[in-house]
Amino acid sequence: MSTVLGGYERVSPGDVRESDAFLAAVFPPVGEAPSASRPRLVAADCGAGVGRVTEHLLLRHFDEVDLVEPVKHYLEAAEQKLSALDLDADAPRKLRYLCEPLQAWTPDRGRYDVIWVQWCLGHLTDGAPAAPPATKREPNSAASSPDDFVALFNRCKAGLKRDGLIVARPQRAACVLRAQCSSACVCASPHNAGEGEQLRGGLRG
Repeated sequence: MSTVLGGYERVSPGDVRESDAFLAAVFPPVGEAPSASRPRLVAADCGAGVGRVTEHLLLRHFDEVDLVEPVKHYLEAAEQKLSALDLDADAPRKLRYLCEPLQAWTPDRGRYDVIWVQWCLGHLTDGAPAAPPATKREPNSAASSPDDFVALFNRCKAGLKRDGLIVARPQRAACVLRAQCSSACVCASPHNAGEGEQLRGGLRG
């Protein structure tokens, strides 16, 4: 399964630490069960692979996580690993495993507080004709189109709760798209958390 991260066996501690600090500013770690004063928090892990981001990050902050991954045996490995975790009994978590490519995934409307997209945006086309696949497609994969990147984020926008966030995490920066955003997102890192820049293709409508 090391091929999910290009040969690395695990998510680096630095990556997890930076993502955790970034997320904790909005969603502190879950320490108690949902109640009238603390609504149930739901996240999606897009391109979830074998569940490393869910295991080391999202389960700390959310009551429910939906893992979205097109490769069936990666998702099965994630379910096997995550089902064995010793989670806090006072704040039970719920996991869903969705075997779908991001090109086809349509989030349930208004379901998510955060949609987390990490290390998988390079698989989506953005404004250029898609190159023919170099290898045979997975049975559950979808054909690419020139608008996959923008189309995904427009669908994700509809899947957010009020004031929900889309976090697009490549290798070094986290890009946060708020639900009310129309044509731009804020790109933040631990080194420029107060600065923003336009992201080509942002959200439409």
